[in-house]
Amino acid sequence: SLRPFWLLTKLTPMAEGGSVIGLSSLGSRSYIPGYAAMGAAKGGMEAMTRQLAVELAAQNVRVNTVCGGLVDTDALNYFPEGERMKEVALQITPLGRLGTPQDIADVVALLVSEQARWITGQVLVAGDNSTILTGFTVHANGELVDGQNAQAAVVCDGGRTRTNGGQVGLVRVAAPGPRP
Repeated sequence: SLRPFWLLTKLTPMAEGGSVIGLSSLGSRSYIPGYAAMGAAKGGMEAMTRQLAVELAAQNVRVNTVCGGLVDTDALNYFPEGERMKEVALQITPLGRLGTPQDIADVVALLVSEQARWITGQVLVAGDNSTILTGFTVHANGELVDGQNAQAAVVCDGGRTRTNGGQVGLVRVAAPGPRP
């Protein structure tokens, strides 16, 4: 998904005032089993967003990327733990629901609108904002544990992910407070 994004900006004439929108996922920022190649490509797209925003600014073309949380599509069927990913996301997502394709389309519509004329070079995380909350970690087995007392925890700290050992699976950070 990285090469087509770049080729779009090189092979397609860009109209003055146009917008280029990439689609990424939280797999670009945290570990998801079986998602290494796609996660790396999405991370590259997010970096390319910033580069292209500068390159195309002279043409008044804005470049942004939408990074969606967990979106309920058939793509989840390809993940070995797809159903478990949904269950955990529903427990730790502040809005208490999965995203829909329409949710992502609405964010894209916002970014291409006149109201977003001053936004460029940004990766807008939409929906699953559990990544901005702290307090609990999710292990490979899906168990929510207190992040400070975990034996093998993954800690999301300002967008950086680090481990203190152990097997790690789907990583999302939930709101502090009582366990769901």
